[in-house]
Amino acid sequence: MLIHLGSIPTLVASSIDAAQEILKTHDSSFSSRPEIAIVKILFYGGKNLIFSPQGEHWRKMRTVLVTRLVSNARVKSFRKVREEETRNLISVLGESRGSLVDLSALIVKLTNTIICKLAFGRVHSGSKFTNLLTEHVEMIAIFSVGSYIPWLSWVDRLTGLEGRAKKGAQEFDVFLEGVIEEHVNKKGGTNAKGDDVQDIVDILLEFQNDNTTDFTLDRDSLKAVILV
Repeated sequence: MLIHLGSIPTLVASSIDAAQEILKTHDSSFSSRPEIAIVKILFYGGKNLIFSPQGEHWRKMRTVLVTRLVSNARVKSFRKVREEETRNLISVLGESRGSLVDLSALIVKLTNTIICKLAFGRVHSGSKFTNLLTEHVEMIAIFSVGSYIPWLSWVDRLTGLEGRAKKGAQEFDVFLEGVIEEHVNKKGGTNAKGDDVQDIVDILLEFQNDNTTDFTLDRDSLKAVILV
């Protein structure tokens, strides 16, 4: 079934056979991404793998992520962090024996801690960082009139949505610049604990300085990958 969301044609797969045709037989024809105005503002023009349109940049970015970030060896290297934080959670549960425990909140905290340590090398706690993350997630979910009806894009400016997105993107950019500079200024290429486990920012910076590849990871692309 073909419907139109504003000016964007949208194909709805209502059967298994139709889904197979789209996802397998003709996957290359359907694998690009729509240009969502707010997403482009929040994610550096869609330079990361998730929001980047299919093309040369997308293919090379996928290669970087597959070979450098999510390879089997790399995932195994992160095992220590996962196990350490899981032990901490078990310890908290043990100490709270006999008391009520908000298990959902503890699991969310566990997930966020692991992600922060793997991505940044340390936990960025506090309301400011939490608010930045929350704002970005909420902005992605908000309906953008201009993304579906371009000639009504002024509505997003009138409602303040575009300004809110630009403000959030600028604030997160400042945070990510600080994270990158913190890693660039580290001595010896080790993390804050002094061991040899590289976090995601370390890996991306290493790739950025690698002159043997034919793909240049510019600053905005690097920050877009870290943000995702």
